Amino acid sequence: MTSSLDVLSILANKEHYERFSPFIQEHLVGPESWVIIKDMGAYFEKHTNFTWATFATFFLMVKHPMYKPDKVDTFRTIFEALDNHEPDEDLLDELTEHFISKDYATKVGEAALSIVEGNDSYGMEDITSLMSEFDLELDRAQEMESFFVEEDDDLLMEEFERKGGLKWKLSALDEAVGNILKGDFIMFAAGVGAGKTTMLVNEACHMADQLPDDEYVVWFLNEERGQKLRSRISQSATGMTKQEIIDDPAKFMALWKGSNARNKIKIYDRGLMFTNDMERVLKKYKAGLIIVDQLWKCKMPGKSSEGEVTRVGLVFNWGREMAKIHAPLITVHQADATAVGQMWIEQNQLHMSKIGVQGEMDAIITLGRSLDPSMATTRGLYTPKNKISGNETFRSYVTLDAERATYTTSTDEVII
Repeated sequence: MTSSLDVLSILANKEHYERFSPFIQEHLVGPESWVIIKDMGAYFEKHTNFTWATFATFFLMVKHPMYKPDKVDTFRTIFEALDNHEPDEDLLDELTEHFISKDYATKVGEAALSIVEGNDSYGMEDITSLMSEFDLELDRAQEMESFFVEEDDDLLMEEFERKGGLKWKLSALDEAVGNILKGDFIMFAAGVGAGKTTMLVNEACHMADQLPDDEYVVWFLNEERGQKLRSRISQSATGMTKQEIIDDPAKFMALWKGSNARNKIKIYDRGLMFTNDMERVLKKYKAGLIIVDQLWKCKMPGKSSEGEVTRVGLVFNWGREMAKIHAPLITVHQADATAVGQMWIEQNQLHMSKIGVQGEMDAIITLGRSLDPSMATTRGLYTPKNKISGNETFRSYVTLDAERATYTTSTDEVII
């Protein structure tokens, strides 16, 4: 009877009932439990909240008012046992994993059969998406306890103090945002050719030096060529211009081979980037920092029929989840045409600003530039949104050295 009580305990949740009850057969649970399971379906058609006491009343008074006293006593005993039953956690996890596997196997089978029969409702990307969802859900089911917030006073104080994490190379960023931690979701935004990728190259090289041996900067690239980005990283890491590298390749290679950035920054270069591809990369390489250039262009498998607003919203929700699971995530974003020639770019001047992607971000860092030729290398670093340090008025001039793929803070003075 104990195993039946465990199964019934899992089903005492409307979502679980609807997903898992089709995989349960009478001979596995016994006749009494089978009747209960069937009547739980009728209960959930009209009710969402569930307790065994309220269901017992529904079962005996509504569904089976003509039961004889001995039958009523049998079921009352079962309901009392269920009300007091504490399922074995290991068995509960094993049963839940079993039911999840059955559920996804059924969905994959239906999708595969539909494809074989030539039904346009499904494609191979749907099967890929289902397998990705299965992996994620199974991970969540197996690690349920890890999602509860710990009652730890030291951790509580660390949250206020924001100890550890990664420090910026640029003093303006350190002053504006401070160190970044796992869970932080940050956007760098600027107009085309303003130097936002160079800004991240500069910071990624610096942060690579801070990572432990088993962690990497994982860079997802769906914009420029991967080798071009790698060459920019090598320039920033060595501090050498293109001409200096050509003139003294031995010095360059010696510096480059001695740089952490050479092996610690992993570039995944793919024009059409799907989130499930990125998840597989993050399973292979433990990330200490994630960079996505550019997240809004990424796609989720099986979501091809979604509208653009929905798609982008889902992708940014996914980005938020990856930051929480793995490491701080920085994405690159475009400013729209209204930001041309402006030194200080606001949130509402970002591409797709009306979609609400800004709401997902912990910090938005913009790089503006003037059309004045005398300020060709000057950028305006501004944080129009900043939940990390709270400083949403920070403005500072920074100087781009495109030849060495680096930035420096022009002045320690904050511009108001």
